[in-house]
Amino acid sequence: MLTALRRRLSALTLRRRTIWDRRKEYLRKLALQVAAPDDELLRDVDLIAWERLEHAYGGATDVPDCLRIAAHGDDDEREDAQAELQSNIFHQQTLYPATVFAVPFLIRMATAEQRPDRPWLLDYLRSLAEASDHVHGAAAPGAPTVREAVSTGLPAYRRLLESEDERVREAAGSLVASCIETSLSSDWWRRSPLNRQRR
Repeated sequence: MLTALRRRLSALTLRRRTIWDRRKEYLRKLALQVAAPDDELLRDVDLIAWERLEHAYGGATDVPDCLRIAAHGDDDEREDAQAELQSNIFHQQTLYPATVFAVPFLIRMATAEQRPDRPWLLDYLRSLAEASDHVHGAAAPGAPTVREAVSTGLPAYRRLLESEDERVREAAGSLVASCIETSLSSDWWRRSPLNRQRR
């Protein structure tokens, strides 16, 4: 009986990995379709050694694809990417080593002009800032806390308090209240050992 149970669990694990691998492949193809050639929002995203970072489902190699789709996909594709980001780098309100490295790009998206999903991005950043500073797994060397990383956008969030969009003003106000004053620069990740240019 115990052997049969182990076999069944092994088969379920294999099936789950197969589904996850297919999902990653789908995200990769979609990201290639929507990628912008001169992308200021995701400038340098590929300099981060995502393969050395973890999220809820293992290696974080899919995070740049999720960010590309969130930045440039149509409404449905963006929603799909947002769901992926909530699931993989912030699964059940848990932070992972990859979470903090996604933050600079989320800040760029949230503070960019003409983003219909700006309220969602601001709320997501607030949720990340309010999460416990405990990271599931080994924190990346040289990485700040997620709250510190989110707080690097504080000057830009304050400017959004003047937005004509009431939803943006409300989301920005909640995010500002969740941030801390920090002297950390927004390009902190460039000094990390996970920056490919430092190798």
